[in-house]
Amino acid sequence: MGDVSTNFSLSEFFSANDRGETWKTRRPKAALLMTLEVIRASVGKPVRIESGIRSVEHNARLPNSVPDSGHLTGEAADIWVDGMTSKQLGGVIRTLYSQERLPYLTYSYLVGGTSVHVGVDKKSRKSIWGPGY
Repeated sequence: MGDVSTNFSLSEFFSANDRGETWKTRRPKAALLMTLEVIRASVGKPVRIESGIRSVEHNARLPNSVPDSGHLTGEAADIWVDGMTSKQLGGVIRTLYSQERLPYLTYSYLVGGTSVHVGVDKKSRKSIWGPGY
């Protein structure tokens, strides 16, 4: 049982490596939580958060991060599921999206071998599906 949604706790969204000033003042947005809950229900396993809410300072230190990242506003998470590759999890997400079961998802891309980035913020993107799909 989670404390911010059925299956997710607030502590899962914070990184122990993040010591920035703002990281624990933010909360995951409802649209992100709803998106993660649909993914979890579909895979039938816990969805783990590799990177959730970030401080500005921590975000700036990460390779390939952008200054307007959805991680800064609680609108993005990099997720993984035990026993699934990023391609497999990404395939599930793409299928759910095509079935219109992820109405808040605005973009997604594969992050390495096991993680997938999901975002619900309204930033302009060329395509919902990033490299590797």
